[in-house]
Amino acid sequence: MAESRQAVWDAILMEAIEACANDIYLTAGQAVWLSRAEWRPDDAFMESMAGDLLSDRQREALACGEAIDFSLTHAGRRLRGNLYRQQAHLAMVLRLLPSSIPTLAAIHAPQALQGLLEARQGLVLVTGRTGSGKTTTMASFLQAVNESRAAHILTLEDPVEYVFTPSRCFISQRVL
Repeated sequence: MAESRQAVWDAILMEAIEACANDIYLTAGQAVWLSRAEWRPDDAFMESMAGDLLSDRQREALACGEAIDFSLTHAGRRLRGNLYRQQAHLAMVLRLLPSSIPTLAAIHAPQALQGLLEARQGLVLVTGRTGSGKTTTMASFLQAVNESRAAHILTLEDPVEYVFTPSRCFISQRVL
């Protein structure tokens, strides 16, 4: 990544982290949303960022018009991203994930979910609209299992968002 482009990218991410922003929106020709900077990325910047952030397979899929989900870590913070094309330009949305996995109590999870912590088998589905907290709810639940008993936690994700540190569990986080 070119040094000046890297500096702009770092500044955008650090400003979002310091402002406790939830989302960052970038597209060519428009001001970075949520950032107070007046800088507007151009097509070359957006294409270059996609080249730096994505695997070869993801770049090929993006070239074919698919939207691409990805995750990354910057300055110790996890971010979930989506790259897509809009009006012939590349656009990106980034969501800053909490710096630590919140507890079930902190997210005000229903008592029924607390009861599932004792289950030794079965399937738990967490559903809802975009932004409703599905990922955080599942991460909080898995972290509670991780802290309470020995088990093997296997996640199938695309992309991996929260990264778990094993406590009492063996954890396998796999990318689909």
